[in-house]
Amino acid sequence: FPVTIGFGPQVLSYSIVWFVLISKKNSLHVKSLIFLNLLQSLNLFLCFQLRPNNALGVGFAWLITQIVSIKILDSHSSRVILVNLAFLLTLFISSLTFIYNRGYFKQYIDQYFNFNLDYINQFTLSERILNSLILFSKIYKLPIILFIIVVVILLALGNKEQLKSKQNVVFTTIFAIDVFSAVSGGMPWLHYLIPIIPSAPVS
Repeated sequence: FPVTIGFGPQVLSYSIVWFVLISKKNSLHVKSLIFLNLLQSLNLFLCFQLRPNNALGVGFAWLITQIVSIKILDSHSSRVILVNLAFLLTLFISSLTFIYNRGYFKQYIDQYFNFNLDYINQFTLSERILNSLILFSKIYKLPIILFIIVVVILLALGNKEQLKSKQNVVFTTIFAIDVFSAVSGGMPWLHYLIPIIPSAPVS
């Protein structure tokens, strides 16, 4: 799959966690928050299926959404979390059951796990570390990333309280996770940095 295929779930997931973070306590109806949590779980499922190496940032956004939901809803939080976990498990179990019943389970494991492991192992550990450092140093070659980072830093410096906001901390973490996901495979090619674009504007 092309590296941009995970953009949809990433953008929607990061938008949801941003919205939940800026929402005040008791400002969201229980049904609305259940819907947002279910949508967040669907994003995580789709990202894992379409582009697994983009799923770490989405997984972190999913976790933060659960934590904030608990704080927002208080007494209703257990119901929201249980419904969401049941939905997420249903998605994964249903998809794996479908794949198994169709006789494609071995191919699924080969393509999503064995192939990626073999792909990474074409380089030695020292080569992968060097490649990761080289790739990280190439972030400036994606002008949009560099532009966004510079603008965010300038805006943040102009409002130092914003640097300490929970939104800023969460999205800086998500951006760091996406960068780690991009470079940790040890591949030196620039297109591996493209998946960090969705988290760059909001970090």
